[in-house]
Formats: sequence, structure tokens, C-alpha cells
Amino acid sequence: MHGWTWRRGFVEAVDADTAPFLTQLRELLRAAPLLREATLRRFGRPRASELLAVHPGIRRLRALTVDARPTDPDTPRPQVAAALLAPTLAGLEALTLLDVHLGDAGLRILAAATHLTALRALSLGDCRAGVAGLTALAAAPLFRSLTALSLSTRALDAEALAPLFAHGEALTELRVTHLGDDGLAALAASPALARLEVLAFPDDRDVTARGIAALAASPHLRLRELDARASRVGDAGLEALAASPGAEQLTRFVFGLEPDHGVTARGLLALLRSPHLRRLEDLPGWLVWPPLTDAERAEVDAWRAARS
Repeated sequence: MHGWTWRRGFVEAVDADTAPFLTQLRELLRAAPLLREATLRRFGRPRASELLAVHPGIRRLRALTVDARPTDPDTPRPQVAAALLAPTLAGLEALTLLDVHLGDAGLRILAAATHLTALRALSLGDCRAGVAGLTALAAAPLFRSLTALSLSTRALDAEALAPLFAHGEALTELRVTHLGDDGLAALAASPALARLEVLAFPDDRDVTARGIAALAASPHLRLRELDARASRVGDAGLEALAASPGAEQLTRFVFGLEPDHGVTARGLLALLRSPHLRRLEDLPGWLVWPPLTDAERAEVDAWRAARS
């Protein structure tokens, strides 16, 4: 056992190697009747996936994470994908696969898991899938009921995004590692953006002011949260967002102020003075600020104080 989380005096979540977790699950459930979440490592150990498929105690889980970090030679990717077809997982509401590298073939298997009707949150870390796999996932029945999708792959161009937008009828939260300006522009042009409340691409350095401006100009913009902390938003990106009526619902906006992010006092003050960003709760806490005059610093401090 690597760790556990307590709630109301009982163990609610555990982090363990897969085989011992499954072989001891009956005793664990007697001691922890509120257990609902599990993070499983070393998934490829003997009989792990077989036990997962037949153990009745698995039906209690509402959240499952399969963690193959760092690269785990004992976690064969096809075996993980096939295990997701186990009917014992029908009660899952959240599924996270970290560095499992499903690829297109694995996503096709996941798409065939028609029993995952309760699934609302899906996180695929470094899934290494392309357009074919993402298209298969988007067409799956489980995808239509997802409200939150986190996706790590470099295949997210306009072609790959199109089926996700077309079929993500309930999707309100999208977190991706790579969009780039073209991917963000494709999202901005899609009516699917109107359904999104949370959009995050916190590691994407390929988004620039051009992508942010496309998002700001979208008639479908309704976001409450936007995370672009690694992106080179620049003054032009901040000014475009500050001038956007669609940004009126935004309460949280995370962006970077390192020199290569291209933000100066001009862009920062445009954001603070925007008539459309009155719901913005605060600015992120930064270690590095652009050069500000005493008057500009006072304006920033007053803006932040009003929201504290």
C-alpha cells in the first residue's frame, strides 16, 4: 500500500500495487466500508486484470486511476485497455489513465466499453493517440455523457478536435496539453465552445496572442475558468480578452508573466480596467511581474484588494 485518504474516520481512497490490492480487497472492504477510489500501479502483474474483471468488490469503486508512471514495464498497454471492458467497472464515475499510452488501438477498445454509462470524467495522460483513435472515442456512447475530459496527446489539430466537439454533448470541462493557435481557433469557431465552462491548456507554449484573440472574438465564449499559464499570450492577447463581451462570465484566468510570455503593464492594466471582466476574482500569484510605475502598482494593488 502506497497511501490512503481518510474521510469521516474511514479510508475513502487507496494507492496500491494492483495485485495485492485485488487479492486483499475483501478484507480491505470490511475494514474500509466507504472505499470508493483506488489508484492502481504495476497493473500487469500476474492475474491483475483477471481479478479486476471478476472481483465483486470492484463494483463499489466510483473512481479508478491506473498509474504507469514512470514507464512501467509491468503495465502492458493492451492489457489495461482490455481490462476496461470488465463489467465490474460499470459504476465508475471517473477514470484516469496516466502514461498508459493507449494509442489508437486502445482508444478503440475503450470506445467499446458500453457498460461505462455512469462515467462523467475521463482523463487520458500521454495517451499517444491520433485522429483515428480520438474519432472512435468521440463516437462512443460513453463520450456523450462525459462532463469533463482531460487529454494529453499532440494530435489535437482541427481535424482531431472536430469529432470531440460534435459528440461532446455534455462536456463542460476540457483540459488538454496541446492545442496550439490553430487548435484553439478551431475550438473558438465551434458552437461546442458555448457548452464549456472550464478550458485549460496549462503546458501549451504554442498558444500565442493569435489563439487567445481568436478565442476572445468567438461568439460562443462563455467560460468561467481559463488556464493558459504557459502560453505566450502577450499584451495583444490580454487586450483582446479585455475587450470581449463573451468574457463576462470569467471568474478565473491563469496566465504567465515571465518575460517570454510577452506581457507588459499595458496588457495587465487592460485586463484590470476591462468593463467585461468584473467577475474576475483575482490575478494569479506571481514571482515575476512586468515593470510597473508606482501608480500602476497602486492600481493593481487596489484592484486585488477589492476582491480579497
